[in-house]
Amino acid sequence: RLFDRLPRGWPPTDEGLHLAEHAARVEADVHAFARAAQGAAALDGVVRVSASPVFASHFLAPRLARAQRAWPALRIDLMGEMHAANLYAREADLAVRLSRPSEPGLAARRLGTMRFALCASPERAAEPPDTWAFLGYDDALAQMPQQQWLERFAAGRRFAFVANDLAALHRACVAGAGIALLPRFLVDAPVTDADAGGPASADPSLPATAALVELTAAPRCDVEREIWLVVHPDVRRSPRVQRVADAIADAVRAADGHL
Repeated sequence: RLFDRLPRGWPPTDEGLHLAEHAARVEADVHAFARAAQGAAALDGVVRVSASPVFASHFLAPRLARAQRAWPALRIDLMGEMHAANLYAREADLAVRLSRPSEPGLAARRLGTMRFALCASPERAAEPPDTWAFLGYDDALAQMPQQQWLERFAAGRRFAFVANDLAALHRACVAGAGIALLPRFLVDAPVTDADAGGPASADPSLPATAALVELTAAPRCDVEREIWLVVHPDVRRSPRVQRVADAIADAVRAADGHL
């Protein structure tokens, strides 16, 4: 018997806990076998890349799509997710993170730095600073360093729009809802459907491109987030994983100054 059936739950028995330890070791061995098999594979198959949602969709997606044209047998699975993918459990082959990984045994390299710019639509930017309304994260993300900087800069001026999603803040800023602190890659090098080879946005309420201007008269935001590329050592020798990793690193280096 693995569990005791009690009125308030199903606690594991001593036997259940003992078997769970063995099961965890079996699972780890299975994942290690799969990683070793992938490391010996050729330049075909699937490479899974995990990154934060907006960085994945606005920065990585168009650049990896262009790079993938040279590898017809390779499929890239790009996953935009808020949590850090478990590379030991093969949730992803590569992960792009905004902090140095703390898990032991992972291989990581610093690619660059993400910087932030205070920006608005041209109409909002022309308004007097004492009338500015701000866009920011909600309470769940209040501890983010860029949100804390924005709170200090707002100095009591009102927040007109809050969200727990960077894409929502970006779109609200484009629509003229207020002043936002956004990653520079969303301001300096906006990506639209047309940039990816498709038609421009058909939404008449928004411009065809994400037309934002930086508020150069305001203090420059000194918040910086390091960009790290993380991989499990067992798969870093895989030709396909290495090609995609190099493509990500090249894209970040080419965008230096716009991140």
